[in-house]
Amino acid sequence: MAVTTVVATALLDRPYCVVPHGLEITRALSFDEWRACGVALTTIANRTNWAIGDWLVYGAGRGDFGAYYGEAAAITGRSFESLSQYARVSQTFPIAQRDVPVPWSFYREALRAPVQDRVRALELAARNGWTKDGLAEYISTRDGAAPPRAKAIADGSAHHRTAGGWHTHKSHHRLMQCPSCGFKFEPKRRHRLTMVKG
Repeated sequence: MAVTTVVATALLDRPYCVVPHGLEITRALSFDEWRACGVALTTIANRTNWAIGDWLVYGAGRGDFGAYYGEAAAITGRSFESLSQYARVSQTFPIAQRDVPVPWSFYREALRAPVQDRVRALELAARNGWTKDGLAEYISTRDGAAPPRAKAIADGSAHHRTAGGWHTHKSHHRLMQCPSCGFKFEPKRRHRLTMVKG
């Protein structure tokens, strides 16, 4: 009885609620409450992507492909492309291989890596706090295709002239190196503009 009352009070005191068409906030949120809400919403979104993927994988082979995906699209409101991505990620990473604490989108990005490197790439992303773009750059570089920023550094294209005599300075930043794997990359920063006199 006491436990039920505490849980009910906690739910009543929560200042936000997911409603059918969005998020309803019932009072001003502190930063910590706002952050906690974001974490909860992201967790729900990640779980939903995995769950829909698992649902689709289970349904595969249990009827006509067109009818099966058509029904799934009608139920979820998602495109065929999105549904196929959910299914592919779920099929590639069984539940036992989903323990790297990164968002679902990182697992989708990891599909671009060779099979034997996928889990390691995800682990590096988690350990080093990479963004999804950072993971994508790592995978591209490991595949032998240098990302655009790495090419700019390699060919010495530090300055690019723009209209009005402005130059952007890009490659004066030193390269960062991942302590785990040795991958080198340029930190993302806003480009500084300077006026060239004369």
